[in-house]
Amino acid sequence: MKLAAKLVGVLVITIAVFLIVDGYFLIQREKELLEAEMKTNAVFLAEVLQRVVADTWQNGGLDRAVELVDNLHREGSFEIHWRWMDNLPEKGGIPVEPEFLDRLKRGESISAFDPEANRLVTLVPVSASARHAVLELSEPLSRLEAASRSATLR
Repeated sequence: MKLAAKLVGVLVITIAVFLIVDGYFLIQREKELLEAEMKTNAVFLAEVLQRVVADTWQNGGLDRAVELVDNLHREGSFEIHWRWMDNLPEKGGIPVEPEFLDRLKRGESISAFDPEANRLVTLVPVSASARHAVLELSEPLSRLEAASRSATLR
């Protein structure tokens, strides 16, 4: 009888450990999927705005394009800022490595997490003249944190 009780105890502990480890990996997987979704959505939105801002810059001038970005910044859940590419490393947000600058100059979008500000920052190049600009979109990670808490409580 003592042997059966010990075997049942070991089995219960083994199952509990397995469930804890499985739960941990499930939470990590959900967090990674949500991070990827946030990046995809941010890049999509940024690239749509890029086209609108570039068209406004070409047809209405630089002042109208900057005004459009300022208006978008006031109305959305994203923070949207106009940055000049030539002084981008001096501004806040994600650290802009030389590799990132090269990608921006080639017309690629960049999306990364800024742990200091607890935000997802997306940079998208905008060109309509000899001087190149960047739209910086940043979104708080509160949605990601809420999903992590929800998954943990499940």
